[in-house]
Amino acid sequence: RLASSGICILRMIAYCLRILYHPWRLMLTINGRFLTQRMTGVQRYAHEMLRALDDILAARAAGSAIKVDLLVPQEAPESLPSLRAIGIRRVGRLHGHPWEQLELPRFSQGVLLNWCNTFPVALPRQMVVLHDASVHACPEGYTMAFRAYYRGLFAVAARRAAMKIATDSQFSAAELHRFAGIPC
Repeated sequence: RLASSGICILRMIAYCLRILYHPWRLMLTINGRFLTQRMTGVQRYAHEMLRALDDILAARAAGSAIKVDLLVPQEAPESLPSLRAIGIRRVGRLHGHPWEQLELPRFSQGVLLNWCNTFPVALPRQMVVLHDASVHACPEGYTMAFRAYYRGLFAVAARRAAMKIATDSQFSAAELHRFAGIPC
């Protein structure tokens, strides 16, 4: 269930769209909450994946049956990335985790793609990139609330068979398995 590197994630997207080949499911929604956060390695990864996916979709735009939308909270900056093949929609009224947990599922269509460790627990069919298990391996670097939230999300990911999970490296895959029980 765990894949590593950006290419594997793009392959995973294609796989999920193939196995869900129904007209109403030929849609991919991207969790754009990362656009409201300060830039760290995780957010940079999401920005790069967004651009790569947009380039792939733009190259195949003619005759493409895949609709991809990037959903962002209202609080997202006015200057959003310029995308050629991915639509951008501002949705909801909340922000942060409440937006992601309560409003994003309501507006999401098809498969939801989450590039930054967190995801709405209410949606069964989605893909998530878990970058590492550092909340388990180095808990002293995080607040108790942050650790509890991430550990809860990881526990959901470990139990949910319909969820596709990816990570950045074999090391991270082994750590996620060791600490959180996420199958490799």
